[in-house]
Amino acid sequence: MVEIPKNMHCLYSGTVTQVDDKYVIEVPATEIDTGTVSPNDTVRVAILRQRESPTTTSPQPSQSAPPVSEGEQREVTIEDVGSEGDGIAYLDRGYILFIPETEPEEIVSVEVVRVMQRFAVAAVLDHEE
Repeated sequence: MVEIPKNMHCLYSGTVTQVDDKYVIEVPATEIDTGTVSPNDTVRVAILRQRESPTTTSPQPSQSAPPVSEGEQREVTIEDVGSEGDGIAYLDRGYILFIPETEPEEIVSVEVVRVMQRFAVAAVLDHEE
């Protein structure tokens, strides 16, 4: 189970590259532009391995718009539970979709009801059996 702390400022996918004898995690320019992260900041990093699924893709830092819109309907698999008890599904580029009243491994049809820059909230339309 993944707990998302209330003081989390951003969530993004990055690529680990080797530069000489060091390894570097890329930070999307949008995080610098919005002031979430500044060059030379010391930050805490959590590593979440990207799962292979049809809804995940390679990181694309140039795309800053959320991968969903209000009213959009999708079928998703609940992968984790947040600190408030909501189910979590991961969409393109690691974008988080919170779905109340769901449990890990459930497959649900949802409608997106609220979209924010780094996450969205959806309501369950139908549980798969």
